[in-house]
Amino acid sequence: MITLATSSIDLPNGSSARVDLVLPGSELPRGAVILLHERFGLDGELRARARLLAEAGFASLAIDLYDGAVPAGEDEADELATTIDRARTLELVGAAIGWLRARLRASMKVGVMGFGVGAAHALSAASRVEGLTAAVVFYGTPRDEMMKYDDMKCPVLGHFGLDDERVSVDRADAVFDRIRAGGGDCELHHYEAAHGFLRAGDTEQQDAAAASEAWTRTMEFLQVMLLGNGKATSHVRHAA
Repeated sequence: MITLATSSIDLPNGSSARVDLVLPGSELPRGAVILLHERFGLDGELRARARLLAEAGFASLAIDLYDGAVPAGEDEADELATTIDRARTLELVGAAIGWLRARLRASMKVGVMGFGVGAAHALSAASRVEGLTAAVVFYGTPRDEMMKYDDMKCPVLGHFGLDDERVSVDRADAVFDRIRAGGGDCELHHYEAAHGFLRAGDTEQQDAAAASEAWTRTMEFLQVMLLGNGKATSHVRHAA
């Protein structure tokens, strides 16, 4: 039986952030995934992803980067996305790793997964936060100053749409090329889809075929990186 609990993570400066913890069944999970939401915030779409991770045997911890704010529409979502503090988000990811290990398993492997603007911060964390074992990003890239391309902390799996109006193919390629050039492990996939193709509740953006293929690849990647099941890959791959 999947369990859900709402809690908070405290930072040394006295601030805190709300988190949603989702756990699978009665057996203590051996791997966990920190979730960073896209511009729409910690919504039903992200909670659905958290449940899918739990069904696959992972603990998931979704961080509310908006401190409870809920955008009323796309314009407000875009505005709220610009308010996310980069340094605080990195602190929260680092604190979340310790939070999970203190409450679940001290030896737990932890990954980070981000969507849209959350993907940008997840990639930044993958280059700056110690203790991460894997990173998965969907249709989001960071500004170059957010990255330490020559010091990636973990392998990265990326999923991007060929028809994405927000993140160009060239931009995604450039980021992953720089990760590879810096010695990092990365795997990049492109799909015949638009931005937000994983969002099941968005009939205009969601692409069922791309979403299914990307999620299958994600589960295989996390099984290898967090649970040690199967064989890891280390390459950049372009796939339609």
